[in-house]
Amino acid sequence: MPVVLDFDLLGALVGIEVIGVREYVGLEGIRMLKASLARLPATMFTSYDETADALTLDVTRERSSDQKPADGTFLFDPRGDLSAVFARW
Repeated sequence: MPVVLDFDLLGALVGIEVIGVREYVGLEGIRMLKASLARLPATMFTSYDETADALTLDVTRERSSDQKPADGTFLFDPRGDLSAVFARW
């Protein structure tokens, strides 16, 4: 799925944004994703905006100064928890 990678001034990854999540995972997938995000460690900052249908995964609280489009893959374990995110750019 298409994602946008956010980078800080030094080029370090600070976050990943996915727009149009519902198109890729459906309504049941959104429900599972929300439950999974609630169980992520406190070191991950996440949000899902239902109105914009946008998912944000922030690795740090640093502000983004650059963005790059990428192809992303989200992997879920058998319980439905998000276990990995891969992106190619």
